[in-house]
Amino acid sequence: PDLQPICQNMLMAEGFVNARPLSIKFVTLYRQSSELLSQQPHYDWGLRNVKSVLRVAGKLLRAQPSICENSILMRALRDFNVPKLPVFDLPIFLNLVADLFPNLSIEAEFDEKLKEQATRACRVDSQQGESGNGLGNSKLQTEEMFLNKVVKLQEILDVR
Repeated sequence: PDLQPICQNMLMAEGFVNARPLSIKFVTLYRQSSELLSQQPHYDWGLRNVKSVLRVAGKLLRAQPSICENSILMRALRDFNVPKLPVFDLPIFLNLVADLFPNLSIEAEFDEKLKEQATRACRVDSQQGESGNGLGNSKLQTEEMFLNKVVKLQEILDVR
């Protein structure tokens, strides 16, 4: 299907005023991603993924109506897609996002509360493992990359 008019209508339904230019950026990003990134079985650049990202964008827009629509859509696209990209595809995708959304920061914002909870869970797990009760043998370490992945996984689960 032609994703641009579908994307435009869904953006309008989610409350975006500048739906047409945003839909063009969205579809361009997905088209270029499907062409330039490696072929992975878990990549989905189709309608199902488009709908999920647009729901996230609408939720962000309603939660923060004072932020510009470009920033909202860029954040939704980044936050939804970055966690599933392997290391070698990540710079390509982030460069595509930066090209389509110039002058916007592509730095991710992390849920610090969830990060703290994950850190505590790792510590509790390690302590239980040392107590010899048979629980907590996973030896989880509170490394920054692991904690960021926990936060990103939760964000994806919140969408699906």
